[in-house]
Amino acid sequence: MKKITQESNKSDTESEDEIFTEMKKEYEAEDSIGKDIQNLQLANLLGKMFCSCLPDKVLKDKLERQDRPEKLRNR
Repeated sequence: MKKITQESNKSDTESEDEIFTEMKKEYEAEDSIGKDIQNLQLANLLGKMFCSCLPDKVLKDKLERQDRPEKLRNR
C-alpha cells in the first residue's frame, strides 16, 4: 500500500510540474527584450501596475477627476 501511495504521489507531482511549466510558458514574453529601465522609481511603478490593480474606489475617483477628450464626448 505504501508503495502505491508513493507512486501515486510521484505521478501527481510530475503532473503538477507539467501544468506549472505550461502556465509559465503563457507568461513568458514573446517579444524581444530591450535595455533595463534606467529610472528605478518608474520600473517599480510599472512592475506594481502590471502585477496588481487599483481598488475600485480609487480607480473611480481617478476617472472622475479626468476630463474626457472632446472627440470622445459625443460617443
